[in-house]
Amino acid sequence: MGDPLYGRCKKLPCKLDGQALHAMKLGLIHPINGKEMIFESELPLDFQKLLSVLKVK
Repeated sequence: MGDPLYGRCKKLPCKLDGQALHAMKLGLIHPINGKEMIFESELPLDFQKLLSVLKVK
């Protein structure tokens, strides 16, 4: 959502700056030491708001 080519929505019920794209968890193998690295992130507040507004509709 929010992508100018595939998901631009002019009638969003709230303001969205940029794309609504989020990865809760990403992992990779470090290229030098070979150790697995995991990164986690909570859903941003503006995404939470957008989801709550969309669920009401």
